[in-house]
Amino acid sequence: MAEDEDQEIAAALAKLTEQDAAVAEDARAALDWIAGEPGRVFITQERIQGFCWYELPMKWFVDLDEKLRVVAALAEALDLLQLSRYAAICRSGTTREILNAYEVSTAHGKAALSQAAAASGITPPDLPDFEGRPARRKSCEPISMSRRPDCSGRRWPR
Repeated sequence: MAEDEDQEIAAALAKLTEQDAAVAEDARAALDWIAGEPGRVFITQERIQGFCWYELPMKWFVDLDEKLRVVAALAEALDLLQLSRYAAICRSGTTREILNAYEVSTAHGKAALSQAAAASGITPPDLPDFEGRPARRKSCEPISMSRRPDCSGRRWPR
C-alpha cells in the first residue's frame, strides 16, 4: 500500500517536472521532509501546518522568497495529489503572515504560529478549569502461581 502511495507522489512530481523542474525539486524537498519514506499516508493537516508554520521558517536556512517558492511548489504538488485543502494552507494568507513574522524575529514568528494553530482547530484547546480523574487501570491479578494473570476482568475457571 505504501508503495502505491509513493507512486502517487512520484507521478505528481513527474508531472511537475514536465512543467518546471525547479518547482518539482522544491516540492520534492518539502514532501520528503513532511512524508519521508511512508509517503502520502503521512501527509496530514498537522504535518502541513507544522512544516509551513514552524519547520520551514526555523530549520530551512533560506531567504523569505525561497520559503514562499517552496510553499507554492508544495501547494502545486498537493493539488496534483488531490489534497486541495492542504494546498490551500500553503497558499493561505496565514502562512504568508507567519513566514513574514519569522523574518521580524523568532518570537514574532512563534506568536503568529501559536495564534494560527489555535485558530486551525486541529489542536484541542487548553482547559484550565477541567480536572479529570486519573485513568483507572485494571491490574493483572495472579489467580495462582500455576496460572496466567487475569487481565480481562474475568476469572479463569477453577
